Amino acid sequence: MVKEWYSNSRDHLEEKEINKLDGCISERFSPNKHTKILFYRSKALPSGAEQEVEFSCKRTDHLVRRVMLPREVVDYFQDRIDFLYYRRISFNKQLDSFPQESDILTIVERFHRNTIKPANEDVAQREFLVSLKRIELTFHLMDHHLIPSKMSFRMLKAHEKFRPDQVSIFQVDESVRPLTSMTQLRMLTDLLDELKQLFQTVKDVLSEVSEITNFIEQRQEEEEEELSPEESASTQPDETNPDVLQQEDPELQAVQDNSSS
Repeated sequence: MVKEWYSNSRDHLEEKEINKLDGCISERFSPNKHTKILFYRSKALPSGAEQEVEFSCKRTDHLVRRVMLPREVVDYFQDRIDFLYYRRISFNKQLDSFPQESDILTIVERFHRNTIKPANEDVAQREFLVSLKRIELTFHLMDHHLIPSKMSFRMLKAHEKFRPDQVSIFQVDESVRPLTSMTQLRMLTDLLDELKQLFQTVKDVLSEVSEITNFIEQRQEEEEEELSPEESASTQPDETNPDVLQQEDPELQAVQDNSSS
């Protein structure tokens, strides 16, 4: 394990940790207005790379953490007025380029409890199964119940008329009046509008993922250019580079101690 500490770094880097066993690289940054990145971690996988980013809470979308996998992006939110705290976007191919809408498999969103609404009307999770042309809603648990209410919609095709059999409902509370066909149609229409907005959200997410990746890669390239071969091989503090305060590699130090004895 190698650890490096930085001071007054232009990119606000404070600490870097390199695990030589699993190839994991972790970097911590001071709070800043430029990127709002507080933590970055990357790890090589057989199918690509796993990346994790933690942000400051000053973002307008309240995103605090993002995990990026070869075919998946998972976002974690905090203190949103719509109670959203989790979103997972899955793709049918690796994210080496901007995918089309047809490349999206699923979009899953989870919400905290909104106590203003009855539990069986308050959505806990909604799944846009894009590849299957379905939308699944799971509601929050009612008191003293172990199973939540659920709704399933089949997406309408172009110029297709709505039919009641396109919606299936499991209602835990039998005393609740069944939804009318007009209400079901309105719910489906609203969900399809939400899906259109989510398609744009996916594009924005992937654009930011690309920006973050480029920022990290550019920063690492600049760091490598600043270090000469002698400096990069040294385990002593770099006096010529004021950014680097200290480096530690316990395994290398042990080898050096044994060779000197």
